[in-house]
Amino acid sequence: MKTTGHALRVAIAAVALWIGGVLAPQDARADSMTWQLRSYHPNALEVKFFSQNRKAVWPSATSHYNIKDYKVNSFKLSCIAGEKICYGASVSGNARVTWGMGTDGRQRCTACCYTCGGDTTTQIHNLNNR
Repeated sequence: MKTTGHALRVAIAAVALWIGGVLAPQDARADSMTWQLRSYHPNALEVKFFSQNRKAVWPSATSHYNIKDYKVNSFKLSCIAGEKICYGASVSGNARVTWGMGTDGRQRCTACCYTCGGDTTTQIHNLNNR
């Protein structure tokens, strides 16, 4: 019985692995994209990135990146090929002044989203003074 039980567990595990391989998305491969943002606002900005295909936020749901200068700031994100990602920014301490989707990810935007794939680099987005 011990041998039969072990053989049965091995067979079940093999079938589970096979089913997992068959049902797993074939195009869900890891990739990356680099965003380039520049602020012309006199105050520091907070920046986040939002997946439109899954519940993913960069750097996380509870933190943000900072832009504290007028230089081009680059943000490299690990993403899934084909995933649509949008940026959002706001003035630090004043979420009423926003760019893109805002740091809450709820604003509508035009030209603030790009598709992940092939280690793409987005154009420089200038966050102008308002």
